[in-house]
Amino acid sequence: MCIRDRFHTARADDFGHDRRADRAAAMLLAYDTYGSLPGHVPALDVGVVDADGSLRSLAGAREAYLLTGWAPGTLYAADLRAVAGNGVGPRDLRRLDALVDYLVGLHVRHQGRLASYTRAVRDLVGSGEGVFGMIDGYDDDVAMAPPARLRRLEERCAEWRWRLRGCESRVARVHGDLHPFNVVFAGDHDLALLDASRGAVGEPADDVTALAINLVFFALDTPGAWGRGLGALWHRLWSRYLRATSDLELLDVAPPWLAWRALVIANPRWYPALTADSRDRLLSW
Repeated sequence: MCIRDRFHTARADDFGHDRRADRAAAMLLAYDTYGSLPGHVPALDVGVVDADGSLRSLAGAREAYLLTGWAPGTLYAADLRAVAGNGVGPRDLRRLDALVDYLVGLHVRHQGRLASYTRAVRDLVGSGEGVFGMIDGYDDDVAMAPPARLRRLEERCAEWRWRLRGCESRVARVHGDLHPFNVVFAGDHDLALLDASRGAVGEPADDVTALAINLVFFALDTPGAWGRGLGALWHRLWSRYLRATSDLELLDVAPPWLAWRALVIANPRWYPALTADSRDRLLSW
């Protein structure tokens, strides 16, 4: 029997291959696994096609790397810690306003493929970084988060996949992981963002809830922090954003995104110092 070499490329589709990173992952997975199956044709090489049509092999590579620029300044998380302990000041209000105004400008409704919204919702619920993955990351003996409770939360989140059908026109440019450790301030108004995720296309509520839930998080285990200013920032965030965008529908679609972020914060693998009482309050909410 003669086995001829075959040259494979991939094209975009709506079945988890819409991003170039998806297609690259499929090729790398094929190269890593074909040789483990008896009788399977071997994977001889894997690589990329350059702009000029030449081939560049990745067969000898191990892990990927990414090189980015450097943004001077301080993480916004440091601001929230200071507010939790010392109260809110004029600079805190200016920075919160600057961040909200940035989001208003960022969340331009996408004129492209509506399937990108469907993908964002699918990733929210079923991906390894989404609800299913976060719940799988809980050990069975986590205080206030037994498997039965997590299962009920998972089932309710899964229902939202269908409740969000018909909302595809909301698809917009987003950051995808807008928590305070991914925001750097160099001044009261000068900010830079780190580590955009999930293709930078999806539901605006993703970004708003990722920021909002952290105002809750920084208050949970610091008595009085909500009254000292984190509660005021919470209300200012929502009111300023909704007033600027008139996107009241965001309140209708936000619950599963907020639940996902709460599951992240309540997971001791990510935040081991969170008390059991605070975890219970998050999951009850």
